[in-house]
Amino acid sequence: MLFRSGEVQDAYRLLDLMEALVPHELEPYAERLNIARHIRDAETIAATVGRARNRLDQATYDKLMAVADAQQNP
Repeated sequence: MLFRSGEVQDAYRLLDLMEALVPHELEPYAERLNIARHIRDAETIAATVGRARNRLDQATYDKLMAVADAQQNP
């Protein structure tokens, strides 16, 4: 909701908290990629994918990449 109201940095801060609380869950990474792709924030995309690769198990990471691909190629 923060992102949709134009508060991108606040949305990113909330996602930072989510990543800290549930670092092995898909949702915070997927949502951050969604926002970053929407605003064409390549630096955030690359950093998010890197963090996700280090924190998620292979199956969850693969799901994230499938979601990211679907977002990029609707």
